[in-house]
Amino acid sequence: MGSTSESAGISLHEAQSGARLRVLRVEVSEENLEARLESHGFWPGTELSVVRRAPFGDPIQVKLRGLHLALRRDEARLVRVEEVPG
Repeated sequence: MGSTSESAGISLHEAQSGARLRVLRVEVSEENLEARLESHGFWPGTELSVVRRAPFGDPIQVKLRGLHLALRRDEARLVRVEEVPG
């Protein structure tokens, strides 16, 4: 899931509650973490929404592919996203 020539986007950690987003890429160097994120559906093109953020921004709850997931701040920083218009 390396870098692409697409827009740099923002990290998922920077997104606000209620935002509708699309995954651009995941910037992971650890194989286990990359496999875990992929198994939950963090693939380029997947749409997701930020459900809520815990106080101080950790963890962040997202909904993608019908699943509600909580990501730690460090994990969310690895997911590059762009806003979905509309």
